[in-house]
Amino acid sequence: MKVMGLSGWLHWLACFAKYFLLLLVSMALATMLFKVKYNENGRILDQSSPFVLFVFLILYGISSIMFCFCVSVFFSKANIAAAAGGIIWFISYIPYFFVAPNYDTMSLGAKAASCLLSNVAMSLGAQLIGKYEGAGTGVQWSNINRGISIDDDFTFGLVLVMFVVDSLIYGVIAWYVEAVFPGDYGVPQPWYFPVLPTYWCGKSKEVRTLEVRTFIYLFFFSIFYVYRLLYTGIWNFVQHSS
Repeated sequence: MKVMGLSGWLHWLACFAKYFLLLLVSMALATMLFKVKYNENGRILDQSSPFVLFVFLILYGISSIMFCFCVSVFFSKANIAAAAGGIIWFISYIPYFFVAPNYDTMSLGAKAASCLLSNVAMSLGAQLIGKYEGAGTGVQWSNINRGISIDDDFTFGLVLVMFVVDSLIYGVIAWYVEAVFPGDYGVPQPWYFPVLPTYWCGKSKEVRTLEVRTFIYLFFFSIFYVYRLLYTGIWNFVQHSS
């Protein structure tokens, strides 16, 4: 697309749409599994609202996609990016092992700052879900902005907000680095390009129309790709089960 003169945002949005649709199905299934009653002992998460859980998982999925985008722009080779991305992904979870034992003594700002890593935010969110379940109320829309106790001012709602903040930060980093260091097929922008009027208004109406049409095509192609992938997977599962 860069050779054709189209913007990089088409590539990013098409990739985001494809992986978001995949995660949407996965997170919906995960939410149902959390709320299904397997036996007389009840559900995995008996009290929590399924919609709150679904939003939590979806926001985590979005921040995970943006994290991968952010990591990918620092590498020019796909295989190196995949290997390094997996390592960085697991390393980003390690700070939680330092946060968990010091949770009660940490300030609200320190807890929020640790949530700048989406894996740590997910872990703290899961920890709060467990505490709400232990309290017998579960996480609900009515209590996401209240701490689990009077001694803990860290809320589940703040975790959701930090997922959004993480996604924006990762997205901005990916956008900036990709523009300044576009690789072999792009035209590098100067480091101060965000303040240049030509960057925002320099394209003709025809080019913008072509970009929108291309994105619509890629979006529906992503839907077809996800449908084909799910259909093939379900069909293979049914065949092996019968």
